[in-house]
Amino acid sequence: MPDRGPALRHRGLSLIEVVITMSMLTVLSSVALGLMSWSRHLLNRSDQRTDRNRQMTRLYTAFSEQFYHSSSTYIVVSPQGDKLSVATARDLENRFHTGSQGYPQWLAWESTSVESDLLVQRRSELTSLSEPPDPTKIVGQPSARRVLARGLQDFRTALRNDGSVEIQLDWGTDSKNIEKVHWSFRPGQGVHQ
Repeated sequence: MPDRGPALRHRGLSLIEVVITMSMLTVLSSVALGLMSWSRHLLNRSDQRTDRNRQMTRLYTAFSEQFYHSSSTYIVVSPQGDKLSVATARDLENRFHTGSQGYPQWLAWESTSVESDLLVQRRSELTSLSEPPDPTKIVGQPSARRVLARGLQDFRTALRNDGSVEIQLDWGTDSKNIEKVHWSFRPGQGVHQ
């Protein structure tokens, strides 16, 4: 056979080889992008879950402290179950006050309700132990209002015959990822169920 020169010995890629190589690169890059997108989604979900757990811990602590320093006599739940009012002997700096006899000195009502997706606690000075104020109509200094949690779908409370208060929260930003939380507290102690 005659020697045809160096051009045939060092031939390039044919069109089919180029198309196959490009399609393989496309498939591999699509898989890599899909994995990166999926891992980013998992990271965002774990951040949201961490934030929600942090909020739930803060909220549970707030309710636990509120009921630990309360009396079953001075807990009022609205008929719809969407507002909770508790007489408190704590001041704005969270110091507990007692009278000369050593009994709690009731200072204010702390009323909890939902405003859009925020669970808000409002504080009003105590004028009467028999009638707590409507939490949505309490106005005053900025420290009288604090946001306990964000991203709530529903907040329900019920006062039981044994003096305990049940709190049910539906937590989540969309209808697919709602987490239901159910707590039961007794005045003088916070009990998680």
